[in-house]
Amino acid sequence: MRATIIEPGDYRSMRWRNGLGQSMEIAAAPGGDAAPWRFGIATIDRSCPFSIYPAHDRTILPLDIDGFVLTFSGDESGPLTVDDPMRPVAFGGEWPAECRLLGGPVRAVNVMTDRTVFTHRVSVVSLTGEPVDCPLAGNPCLVLALRGDVIATIGGRAMTLTEHATLRLDGSIVPSLRLAALGPVASAYVVGITEVRS
Repeated sequence: MRATIIEPGDYRSMRWRNGLGQSMEIAAAPGGDAAPWRFGIATIDRSCPFSIYPAHDRTILPLDIDGFVLTFSGDESGPLTVDDPMRPVAFGGEWPAECRLLGGPVRAVNVMTDRTVFTHRVSVVSLTGEPVDCPLAGNPCLVLALRGDVIATIGGRAMTLTEHATLRLDGSIVPSLRLAALGPVASAYVVGITEVRS
């Protein structure tokens, strides 16, 4: 197992596929725009369509409280409001999605996997100073410090994640992970990427 801390200053700035927004890529599989999985923070500074990613599963989580509404073409279930920073929202990357901001610009954590190659699971963990066990599943696993600084202890080694830094864990055998807030409270976003086996 290899543990790597990725600081926000190391995130890679990139334009959306449709050119209408900007993202900070935290981690991705090889392949550039065709990478079968990617993880990053998008900045949505105006109401606009989202990029289309056929055969991809997407999960999005707002970092800012204003949030936004997604309307999907041909979807009769109605608009989807994304405004709870503790509730990830999943949808198909092939769905034509129109994003309408509810206030000012919004940052959102975005996970995408090509469902023919990978799947992903996510969870938001609320933290205090008391460590909690956090089950891990996937290779890689990614832990983003959403709010506040987070202490991550894995295999007896303690690491500090400053707010919005990410811990990446690579390897088929991942020891148990414990998370705690460095201050009074914090929260973390835990993502597991798993290869689809035929």
